[in-house]
Amino acid sequence: MVAVFVAPLFACQTTSGMIDAIPSQGTVVTGSYEAANGRVKIPLPPGNWVVAGANITRVGYQNPIEEAVLVKVGEDDGLTMIDIRTAITISRTGWQPGRLCERDDIDYLDRVSNPEGSLQECWGVRNFSTDLQKDLPAYLVQTEQYAKANGIELGYTAKAVSYRFADKSYFVDASYLFKPDDVTVDGLKEWGISWRPKVERGFYGEQ
Repeated sequence: MVAVFVAPLFACQTTSGMIDAIPSQGTVVTGSYEAANGRVKIPLPPGNWVVAGANITRVGYQNPIEEAVLVKVGEDDGLTMIDIRTAITISRTGWQPGRLCERDDIDYLDRVSNPEGSLQECWGVRNFSTDLQKDLPAYLVQTEQYAKANGIELGYTAKAVSYRFADKSYFVDASYLFKPDDVTVDGLKEWGISWRPKVERGFYGEQ
């Protein structure tokens, strides 16, 4: 009988309470980044990851979006940063098509589906700029400040393996950034294929 009541209690958590659950800058995370919505878990490669920036933006008053950047601590294995966007609250109408899934100018794209308001899934290999000298959302301003304070090199164009998953309730955009000199497109395609099931399981709240 206990299990019957746990889920409803969590479901009643307020939006402001979920926003308050977003980890602050400097938080160290291992294993997975657990989104404020309580369902989505973004899998993290081995090692310690630190939240360099985290904040919210809004598609509309009813649709706050959690945004975060994690940077690798210690071991330098070529994978440097992870950029995350995910819904904080359940959408009433589903989500617009993911921009990643519509791209035709990237190194590789595997598009499964991308209808508006329904199931969306794609992943690809692309360039991803780490130049944070422009007019930026709050989480990237925080990331730029953290990088300066901690001697982290930015300003280069990384190679990223990016994923988009969405259903009628939530979405997640997750990009894993690698130093361009350390990787090849074919190597990242292999990595992306092997990592994709973990991102999918995490999107649905599984480890």
